[in-house]
Amino acid sequence: MIITIDGPAGSGKSTVARKIAKKLGIIHLNSGALFRAIGLKARRLGLELDDEARIARLAAETTFEFVLSGSEAGEMQDGGPDTRLLVDGESIDERLGSAEASLLASRIAVQAPLRDVLLEVQRDVSQKHSLVVEGRDAGTVVFPEAEFKFYLDADVRVRAQRRCEERQGASGEPLDVAKVQAEIEARDTRDATREIAPQVAADDAIRIDTSELGIDEVIEELCSRIKTESAP
Repeated sequence: MIITIDGPAGSGKSTVARKIAKKLGIIHLNSGALFRAIGLKARRLGLELDDEARIARLAAETTFEFVLSGSEAGEMQDGGPDTRLLVDGESIDERLGSAEASLLASRIAVQAPLRDVLLEVQRDVSQKHSLVVEGRDAGTVVFPEAEFKFYLDADVRVRAQRRCEERQGASGEPLDVAKVQAEIEARDTRDATREIAPQVAADDAIRIDTSELGIDEVIEELCSRIKTESAP
């Protein structure tokens, strides 16, 4: 089974995808984390981010592994296992949420050779595991035949506030909401207008506006849809 959850930054897709994967006891695949991991690795190695062939080769040489940890997987349990991403055998989850990782990912995510490599990484994982996949083109490009497709969105002001709360929680320092909103709007424009895999909702995706919904309400809605569609 493959469930895709697409949407812009701050729409809630990361939290929703992680919690639904836990409930179902399956792998949570954050496609953006792959780009972040490669961006961080390239920066650590001192590579030029504009060298598309070298960045793609770096990704091809990198080992990605998604593993379940914690309690035993069980269908629709409240407390299921977490998914850990191992990069070259090392867990780097704590570094993937940084502003630096986000900026690096944004710079290299438009590169076609890299996207081709990471596309195959994601599809290879799907051959071994059921997945909840989050991203910006998971339901349109990566898994167009997914059994369930969702597209989450929210007002940009709400998304900026959420992103500030996330970053403030990690750093403990207050952030400028207006500045973060400007960053998100710029990212939205880049993602929606890029030639390669632009951020759009799949024609058959279920669209949900999360502006006035809590995380639990969004999860309940998605799980209800999954159960309904899965019923014989």
